[in-house]
Amino acid sequence: MKYLVSMRTIVTLSYLDIFDGPIPAMQELLFGLSSEGIITSLSIINAQLYADRSPKKQLSILEDLLEGEDTRLFSSVVQKSNEVTSKYTSVDYAFFSTRYSLAFIHHELINYRKGKLISCQADRLNFFKAYLIIAEQVNEPYVIQDETSNDQLLFPIQKRIWPLLIIQFSTDSHVNILTEIARAIMLLNHFESNLKYKQYHEIFLKKIGKVSSWDYVIGLVMLLAQGSDIYKKNDNLNFPWRIANTPEYDSLFEAMSLDQQEYVSDVNKHKAFIGVKQKPLFKSNGDFLVLSWNFVASKVYESLVFDFYNFSGINKQPEFNEFLRFKQYISQEVVERIMLKTILKAVFNGKGNVLLFDDERKQGFPDAYVRSGKYIYLFEIKDALFSAKVIQDGSYNAVKVEIDKKFNTDKKGIAQLVKHIAHLEKNHFEPRSFEELNLKRRNLVIFPVVLYTDMQFGMPGIGQYLSTEFEKRMHKDLTKTFKTIKPLTMLNLSFFTDNMDLVTGENKHSLKHIILCYQRTLKKRNSNKLTSNPVDNSILMNESIEQYFIATFRQKTNQPNRTYIDGIKAAMKLTENLS
Repeated sequence: MKYLVSMRTIVTLSYLDIFDGPIPAMQELLFGLSSEGIITSLSIINAQLYADRSPKKQLSILEDLLEGEDTRLFSSVVQKSNEVTSKYTSVDYAFFSTRYSLAFIHHELINYRKGKLISCQADRLNFFKAYLIIAEQVNEPYVIQDETSNDQLLFPIQKRIWPLLIIQFSTDSHVNILTEIARAIMLLNHFESNLKYKQYHEIFLKKIGKVSSWDYVIGLVMLLAQGSDIYKKNDNLNFPWRIANTPEYDSLFEAMSLDQQEYVSDVNKHKAFIGVKQKPLFKSNGDFLVLSWNFVASKVYESLVFDFYNFSGINKQPEFNEFLRFKQYISQEVVERIMLKTILKAVFNGKGNVLLFDDERKQGFPDAYVRSGKYIYLFEIKDALFSAKVIQDGSYNAVKVEIDKKFNTDKKGIAQLVKHIAHLEKNHFEPRSFEELNLKRRNLVIFPVVLYTDMQFGMPGIGQYLSTEFEKRMHKDLTKTFKTIKPLTMLNLSFFTDNMDLVTGENKHSLKHIILCYQRTLKKRNSNKLTSNPVDNSILMNESIEQYFIATFRQKTNQPNRTYIDGIKAAMKLTENLS
């Protein structure tokens, strides 16, 4: 059977693909084995998948599990896997994924029991069989039938693919810890330099036993980065699956640690792995198992927002009597006024570029306006979270409503961009008019850009859906005044921090070049309408600009020679306001 894994079609092997029937019961396979031991094994698998999800790594994990068995068993499993794959065109197979491991962890938390650790060959084999059964149970609603060449099967991708991707995207998308550093440092810097709230910054650091923002964030990240390949790529590196209990971070790690009984009693935590997302660590023998490195990495910033609110005393301020009001303040004052401004100044640092920001909250002014010669970039940023309830629901309609609510109303998102362009037809945002600057509107090229901060909005098809909606609004509200209004670009703010060394400096890729290459590629893919593998092709025709950049520009970069850390520190000015 074919399933969608890691944003492409991959055959997930079922129990009966590998072993003779009947399928044994989970209780039979796991009898006598402790849940803590099984969760430990799943944490080890997830740590490896966080660093490498390639077919080679899949076989490496399989080989470790079957170590000590008759060598013919390993060969037989691989041979049967190849036989299944050969039935399909241009697909690989996968035994393991973070999503399957998380489902297995859920099973163990619900059916928690004491017992022995996985120690012998028979235990490891039974664990592998149970893993195959869990994987098939997870994928059962998402079987992809063999496709025909009917063009109708390709479109719309949203109805066909969003229900398959919605949970997978939240579990398998790679979170860059260094991106979280930038966000966390900027957040703390803001409160340290703000006279009104400086006292809360001091209280927070004292509460956690740290002397500076940098001391707190970098110390935490160095602990967490053990499980990441952000510093160097070493095929022999054993990526850790547990974090040692460190006194100065004890309260943070405890807050991130899942309580099994609490998890069982709260059924709301069972859907879409919400309970594990909220608390991705599991206490074991005094240390903490890492249930998902992606979930942990995202906590560097997200948990800091919650912890600062709860530990600093700022929640006693009348204007922040609710957490939502505090989050809205951060969105406006930190994300929009600091992060956005700092990032765009680093990206558009060439001479002659005009950068304007909505510092005074003027009605009808874009969040950011950039002009580089005849090219104008209009930015609107939405620091909105993708609803956990929608991820739980997983239906096309629920996802569409969520996207429209955040980006496609008459007052927010793409409608704002259309209004900005309409304003430029007769007016200007710069101090001097186009006429004074000797610029003719018929020569200007407009790049409308929506920036988002929750990676869930980077699912394939979302950018294309909003671009279509943008075109509808343009045809209704705009005349043909400018040379070109480019299609809408949907871009994660973290794209810049993830690739700061590649989009700034002497050998940078300009945003204009990246956008134009991306849009030309998608246009070509859509005009070809390939049908040899409709599901994969429909995803390719609707992939995000971030996915395109990784697959084209970044894969050609010599990763060990990247000056990533120095580049992001300099561009983001991370050492400012630090003690």
